[in-house]
Amino acid sequence: MARKRFNLIDTSSKSKEKGIPLPSGHNWDNYSKLDKPVKTSEADWKSTICSFIKGGRMLSLLFVLVSVPRLFSYVLYSVHENHLWFSRITQVEKEISFRTESGLYYSYMKQIIMAKDFDVGLKLLLDDKKTEFGRTINVVERFNVFQEIALAKIYLNSDYIRTNMHPMVFYVQVLFALQALLAFSLIAITYEVSKSFVGTLVCGSLLITHITDITRAEQSPALRENWATPFYFTFILCTCFIFRPYQTKFKLSFFYFVAFITCTLFCLLWQFNQFVILLTSIAIFGTSLLGFTPKLKSITILWVQWFSLLVCSYAQFGNKFILCSFPMSLIPIANVVLIMFPDIESRLKRFWSKMVVAVMAFVITLGTTLASSLFLKNYFNVQEGTHIMKFLFFKFFSWEENLLRTDFDSNLYLCERIFNPMPVDVLKKLNSKGILAPYMFGTVVMLVLLLVSLVRSWRNLELEEWHNFNSKRRPELIHLFSNNLILALLALTTARFKFLWVASMCALTSIFLNDKELISYGQRKTGDSRGLLNLLRVALSICFCAYLFGYNYQPTWNRINTFTEFHDPDTVELINALNRETPKNSVFTATMQVCAMIKLGSGRAITNHPHYENKWLRERTASAYQIYSKLPADEIHGILRGLGTTHIVLESSVCFQRGKEPQCKTKGVIDLHNGHMPDNLPVEIQRSNQHLIKKNKRRMCEELINFPNKFHRNLFKLLFQNKTFSVFGVL
Repeated sequence: MARKRFNLIDTSSKSKEKGIPLPSGHNWDNYSKLDKPVKTSEADWKSTICSFIKGGRMLSLLFVLVSVPRLFSYVLYSVHENHLWFSRITQVEKEISFRTESGLYYSYMKQIIMAKDFDVGLKLLLDDKKTEFGRTINVVERFNVFQEIALAKIYLNSDYIRTNMHPMVFYVQVLFALQALLAFSLIAITYEVSKSFVGTLVCGSLLITHITDITRAEQSPALRENWATPFYFTFILCTCFIFRPYQTKFKLSFFYFVAFITCTLFCLLWQFNQFVILLTSIAIFGTSLLGFTPKLKSITILWVQWFSLLVCSYAQFGNKFILCSFPMSLIPIANVVLIMFPDIESRLKRFWSKMVVAVMAFVITLGTTLASSLFLKNYFNVQEGTHIMKFLFFKFFSWEENLLRTDFDSNLYLCERIFNPMPVDVLKKLNSKGILAPYMFGTVVMLVLLLVSLVRSWRNLELEEWHNFNSKRRPELIHLFSNNLILALLALTTARFKFLWVASMCALTSIFLNDKELISYGQRKTGDSRGLLNLLRVALSICFCAYLFGYNYQPTWNRINTFTEFHDPDTVELINALNRETPKNSVFTATMQVCAMIKLGSGRAITNHPHYENKWLRERTASAYQIYSKLPADEIHGILRGLGTTHIVLESSVCFQRGKEPQCKTKGVIDLHNGHMPDNLPVEIQRSNQHLIKKNKRRMCEELINFPNKFHRNLFKLLFQNKTFSVFGVL
């Protein structure tokens, strides 16, 4: 049978445009619908399901980004309120609950509010004569109190807030609301780097169960780091967005701008901003030098930090301590090195030559930074940071175990546990809570991958897909990881900064468990076409969250639902007595913590306070602490008269301190400063410190507290006394 022949007809739109004729009986309109592919019912069904899943995932992500930060903030507020009954206690009790420097900082907000007019109150801060009696200081230049100034402005301008809320309640509620930004930033960092919704759930679980390790807001609301940390991690979030490859110019410009705003706010709110910026800059510079992050973006971010510090210095009336700080010197030098330094991978051939040159570049940069900063400080006669250099020297380079330090500043810092290396008990606690083990495992794996990538890259070997950790692959993850490592080093050497490390650890641990690119790589290498590894990841994350809540639920619940009330009757009695029985122009000398409390509670002038950076103030504090020394009473009286002191407040707990390490008690620190042997030292330590003078006479503070009407009646007059405090007038 003969086959029928059919002519193929090109019915595409191109044929119509070319004017190609159709056979008789055919019309172009009959073929117009053939240009578009026709979807089958199965394709429609799959597309609908995928869209539904994607939409549900985004809604779930938004729910986590909103609900977890709100819960984080609520837990902090509840613990603070339930432990102190803060909203119900008296004004004096509220103020006393702001311990140490917290009371000093809040006193400036109170001062503006009490002035009734914002401009008048601000002028009092710019021309302050009560904080360091004997000289006039600019509070805005010396301290980071922009948050108190801003909140005072809002409080005075809002009739609703002023009518319905106590200023201290308003203050702490704003702070706890700000902590939601901290939780939001860490969860957003997790999603941005891992692209995993399950990762955000893990991060949220870690934040709630490790809340006491991440922030001290519920204990000391006014601490500067509680205000600054949320903006720091928002800045880190912006840098992760910036380092992610293939961003549009508009997105990059937007995130550079947000990074500048958040970094500036961070610098304005915390006096330790320059040290954190220094460590962050070192991490960015190091990863860029090794080729893990793109140089242009790294240089730009470094300049963002530099200009943030510059704005901060300008806002604090040209604060020279910031201008002469290490990051202000490091960033220009590091950027010059990154721009002018030849590309190690392309210019040098041998691995060891590349390594030596990279190490030399890093060391030269740090050395030049140190020399430049010291030169600027010497040129501008900036002495605010000299005690920090001594602190670092005694901390890391003083190995003689039984030889006691006589430096007053260093002893004050090193005798505080928070400035010592992190105790092993803290690491054990983190491990029992569940975060340390997966974090350490992920850290080791990450270090191995980075090392393999670096070695193969510098040896010009063909790189495997996952090992190619360079600027084109995962710069945002490497940036976050390197920043976490340097925060870990800071926390392990100085326990005070644990909160920065643990907060960063929560995000990074969640990424280690749920990074989608790692799972995809594992699926390709194992031939897992059914998604078993992905199911294993989800199951492991769910089990991990179950462990976190199972282990930490009861302690967290008990902490939230422990109802107590602030109770410190001796201190309340002291503040009431000062307000009632002392003139408003009185000048008080006491320990730094008590002085801050006196300034807030009574508004009286003080001679010293806890914000300890200024050299003049450090020397004055050493003089003020002579009230607990072994010097003769008449000599101490002369020192107090020289300070302009009219009243002293002696604490029984300080004067009669006993216990381990007597050299670290307040009276032991002042004894060492005076060259005297502290009381009750072990025999072996006494033998190693024969240069110290032994004085067995009774201290003046002991005589005044125990026998106020018997000793030194011509020098001091008892005005008030309870079992905790004794107030004497200086005659």
